[in-house]
Amino acid sequence: MSRAQALHTETMTAYAQTYATAATEVTAATAATVATTGATNSSPYGFTTSTQADALITSHNALLADVAQLRKVLNQVIDDLQAAGMVD
Repeated sequence: MSRAQALHTETMTAYAQTYATAATEVTAATAATVATTGATNSSPYGFTTSTQADALITSHNALLADVAQLRKVLNQVIDDLQAAGMVD
């Protein structure tokens, strides 16, 4: 048993993969910066325009898509490490 294998068996724990989808490509981020100029000057919602408010929702949804893609890639990395016998 190699030193790396011994270290693995002594200190590593098994991964619990509850996210079933895997991917091998990290795509470009889809979220964009939301303009904040004057956002606190308007009431009742704190947006100066409907476009600014809509951009927040669009950005939030894009962040969710970005996180989902990263979860897929992380899941694939774990699959690859398990296939190589490097993690349980």
